[in-house]
Amino acid sequence: MYIPEHFAASSAAIQDLLRGPSAANLITMTEKGLLATLLPFVYDPTIGEHGALHAHVARNNIQWS
Repeated sequence: MYIPEHFAASSAAIQDLLRGPSAANLITMTEKGLLATLLPFVYDPTIGEHGALHAHVARNNIQWS
């Protein structure tokens, strides 16, 4: 996605945002329409070049499969 330079976030601002508690919607298309689940996320900056986001999906949630 194109982001004009004057709207671009600095690396420090992105790191600060990722380090805080967060959640996001996992959205999938099913035969019956869209399905969304709010998931907790944690950021681990030690994995890979840019870090990694980890989330948890319960096994009784049909989206895990």
